[in-house]
Amino acid sequence: AYALIAMFATLPFIRIGGRPAMMIDVTSAELSLFGMVFRPSDGFLLMLLGLTVVSTVLLITALFGRIWCGWGCPQTVYLEHIFRPLERWIEGSVGQQKAIDKKGRPTFRRIVGWGVFAALSFVVANIFLAYFVGSDCLLQWITTSPAKHPGGFTAVMIVTALMFLDFAYFREQVCIIACPYGRLQSTLLDTNSLIVAYDAGRGEPRHAGKRKLPVLPNDPAPKAGACVDCNACVATCPTGIDIRQGLQLECVGCAQCIDACDAVMDKLQQPRG
Repeated sequence: AYALIAMFATLPFIRIGGRPAMMIDVTSAELSLFGMVFRPSDGFLLMLLGLTVVSTVLLITALFGRIWCGWGCPQTVYLEHIFRPLERWIEGSVGQQKAIDKKGRPTFRRIVGWGVFAALSFVVANIFLAYFVGSDCLLQWITTSPAKHPGGFTAVMIVTALMFLDFAYFREQVCIIACPYGRLQSTLLDTNSLIVAYDAGRGEPRHAGKRKLPVLPNDPAPKAGACVDCNACVATCPTGIDIRQGLQLECVGCAQCIDACDAVMDKLQQPRG
């Protein structure tokens, strides 16, 4: 994840052949991609590039499910590996965060968290804009007075506000509601796609509390299933679904529920999986 973040943050600033490694120049109608430049006159090449991207998405999704959403999308990568860890460090555990929510007013910790989120959103917004305006133009905007480029300053502030609302408030709702790509991926799955699923044959019937004897998968007549109904899989899910209810549109295939359940099974001295 951190290697992906480093790639996202450096691609607009790396130069290959005197041009950014990746840049979508809307004003000049040019696409710079690792030293190659595509213009509207290169319609055939752009069509091949588009078909290649679409075909790759179809193939990868059919084979491995929503691997992009759960493992490669900047929304998930930034949220799960920067913003949420910082939130836990500043505000505390999930239980402590819920206690702050119940108070109905922001505490000092939450205000500090919002400040950190706003600063990070400003940084991410500038990196995002570098993909469209170029690193040189962005550097000029940053180092000169906003009065000299009111349009650019307004764009930076708008994108910063959108980033802050995304990572501080909307979060997984962007994946569930706003992202058409996520919905498209969900329609590309078939019976052979690699997905995250709950083993109801082993887990049911659920039994709250610890048991002295482990219930093994090959137990001919278990009195209770292996699932202790601790809801750890629900609590850790970035989109808030219960994977035990079957495959759902919102599942991004991140497998955090598997890690959470394995940790519980370790404590109960039961096999993982």
